[in-house]
Amino acid sequence: MCPASVHLVIPADTPPPLYFTSTNARASARAWLSSPSEGLETFKVKLNGELVYSKTFPYTPGELHSQWQAHVMFDSTHWGASQTHCTVRLEVTEFGDPTEHASEVTVPIKNMAKQYDVMDEKLNPASAPIVMSWMAIMGYRTHTHSQDGWPKLQFLSEMQGASVEYFGGHGNASPSFDDDAPGQFADTIVPADVQAYRSIQMGTGLPPFNSTGQPPIAFAFIHACSAATDMSFNVFNLPYANNYGGWMEDQAITGFNQLVRLSQFADLSAMYHQQLYWGKTLFEARRFIVVNGDFESAPPSARPPWSPLLEGHMPIWGDFRTKLRGVYAPENVPLPSPLTWFRVVQG
Repeated sequence: MCPASVHLVIPADTPPPLYFTSTNARASARAWLSSPSEGLETFKVKLNGELVYSKTFPYTPGELHSQWQAHVMFDSTHWGASQTHCTVRLEVTEFGDPTEHASEVTVPIKNMAKQYDVMDEKLNPASAPIVMSWMAIMGYRTHTHSQDGWPKLQFLSEMQGASVEYFGGHGNASPSFDDDAPGQFADTIVPADVQAYRSIQMGTGLPPFNSTGQPPIAFAFIHACSAATDMSFNVFNLPYANNYGGWMEDQAITGFNQLVRLSQFADLSAMYHQQLYWGKTLFEARRFIVVNGDFESAPPSARPPWSPLLEGHMPIWGDFRTKLRGVYAPENVPLPSPLTWFRVVQG
């Protein structure tokens, strides 16, 4: 056989993304030969040197593969917070030519978790540092304000660059939650505030090709009384869709539609985020803390005595299968083992 010209494209069918983020990042690659009478023998895709796709084509005259492509979904936190880029590499060989042909593209990784809590003697120990520690070992860079008097505008402006948000403090069913200004000087954060800032921070276009190059917020936990009574705070998840056709894919908020006890915030946060660390979905993590924890709640219209926290008291607004660690899988795909970090979606 005479060697054919080999053409390699990364990604397979879009421009290179501006970033990889969260647990549903996509990598793809395509190869084709200039002569349809020639055939590929091997096709491999690697992420930061780790093999995620490999195919060897048998030699069958008249049935040669002169083109091929593969698409892989992966958890972009896999390499830890210190790894700021991912290199997608395609390697192919063709029949009759042992030469390896290769191409690669390097893309920034953007996974940032931001945590906030408020000054209150009942919030002891503070919950934000506990969440921060779990997010750090999950592979996220972190930014935390704990009981330091942070104001509303600081919270809103610092959503820039976040892919995960946590708030631990006071809220109500309006819905809203309060900043960390003292006493009667506390300022209220409402969904319209979040929407206004997130619209600017995300810009135009769909992730990961949006004009600002900033990642969407995949998950927001509003750890406060009654602030998740409805889906109003889904504005954290703007623009709700990604360029690959997913609508609220691997995105959600959670919180409570009941009164919850500040004195239990630290323990609940630790147990919940430990489950997320082990690759559990939001649904699985919620069930675990309800079944195995000793947490309490009370209706917004009532006052204690407290009753056991139920799953219905902690609604998930968005994708129940959202994950912070381990590759994401939608409802029509069986969940892989919790810490599996990639899966082939085409190829």
